[in-house]
Amino acid sequence: QIRRMDATGLFRATAYHETRYIKKLSLLGIPTVRSLAFGQKMSGVLEKYSFSITHGLTGVSLEKFLAEIKANNQPRPGYHQRREIVVQLGLLVGALHRHRLFHRDLYLCHVFLTQNRDGRIVLRLIDLARMVEKPLRTKRWRIKDHAALAYGASDSTVTKTDRLRFLHAYYMGEFSNDTLRLDFSAIEAKMKRIMRHDQRRKSRLAGERQS
Repeated sequence: QIRRMDATGLFRATAYHETRYIKKLSLLGIPTVRSLAFGQKMSGVLEKYSFSITHGLTGVSLEKFLAEIKANNQPRPGYHQRREIVVQLGLLVGALHRHRLFHRDLYLCHVFLTQNRDGRIVLRLIDLARMVEKPLRTKRWRIKDHAALAYGASDSTVTKTDRLRFLHAYYMGEFSNDTLRLDFSAIEAKMKRIMRHDQRRKSRLAGERQS
C-alpha cells in the first residue's frame, strides 16, 4: 500500500498507474497497448482492488520470437525484417528515455512484435505497471532497462551487428566511444547481477518442486 501511494497518490489504486502511462506513451507517440477501461475500489486511502482492461494484441513477444528461432520452429528473419526490428527497438527505448520515462522491467517479454494492416512491423511496449517518470537517478534506471534487454538477447540469435544497430538507433547516431565504453561496462555489470538473481530464483524454485 505504501509503495502504491508513493507511485500513484493517496486515493488512486495500483491499476491507475499503468493506465496513466498507457495514455502518456500514446500521447508521446510511443507504441503501446490501447486502454479500454479502468476501475478501482478504495476504503479511504487503502486500496481494496482495481482493474485495467486493454485492447488485445495480435502478435508475439520478442522473447518468444527469439525462442522460436533458436528452437528452429521458425526461420530466421530476412535482412530487412531483422533490421526493422532492431532499429525500431532502439528508437522505441531511446524515445522512452529521452522523455525521462523508465520501464524498470524491460525484458524482451514486455516488447510485443505486431503488424499493421499493411503488414508493417510495429513494436509495442507492454506491462507498464512499474514505470517511473523523472526519477532522481536517471542513469540507474536507464542502465537497468538496457541490461534487462541485453539479458534476454544474450544468445547467438542476436549478433554484434544487431547490437551496434540498436545503439545507433537509440542514440540517434550521436554518441562517442567513451559513452559507449562507459555504458557497456555498466550494462554488463548489471546484466551479470540479473543473471545471478535469476539463477538463484530458478534454484530455489527447483528445490521447492523437489520438496
